[in-house]
Amino acid sequence: MTKVDHWRLDGVPLVCIRSPFMITVSVVDDDRMLLDGMAA
Repeated sequence: MTKVDHWRLDGVPLVCIRSPFMITVSVVDDDRMLLDGMAA
């Protein structure tokens, strides 16, 4: 099961996608990227 967490570090929005095989942490540059990541 994939879990997506969102949080802010010093005002920078981050997204962490956790699945059984991989953990991906990326900086959200804008809302478009966030939506693209959630749709993938």
